[in-house]
Amino acid sequence: MLKLQEYDFETYHCDICDDTQYIEVKDEFGYPVLERCKCQLTRKINKDLKESGLMEEFKKMSLDTFKAIYGYQKTMLDKSIEFLKQIDYTDDKHYKKAWFIVSGQVGSGKTHICTGISSQCILMGKSFEYIRYVSDSTKFIYSQ
Repeated sequence: MLKLQEYDFETYHCDICDDTQYIEVKDEFGYPVLERCKCQLTRKINKDLKESGLMEEFKKMSLDTFKAIYGYQKTMLDKSIEFLKQIDYTDDKHYKKAWFIVSGQVGSGKTHICTGISSQCILMGKSFEYIRYVSDSTKFIYSQ
């Protein structure tokens, strides 16, 4: 699993591109071309997390911090990790078809697990939709 890190981009400095967000590489013919620096993804992830207002929640509720006390909680954790390993983050068509649903009693860890999965998606530079059944399910029923 990737680790959630917070960067302060007011003082963040990329040594690779010197904050231009692009690096010069050679194409197949040996000509110089510009390529996006990997710091662009880092900057996007941080911006998305800050704008979501969930940075602290993502830090507290990662899959690494989930405490599986009961067997069903261990199963939830194992299935979420298995799900994340199966997603092809490089294939947008495959990624957009991926979904994960958790149901269970109050206090079972559903929110923690879903927040952990969501943070992994953000760390991979992918978007996601987090739906709470009780409050959000009616919009799907009535929108059909």
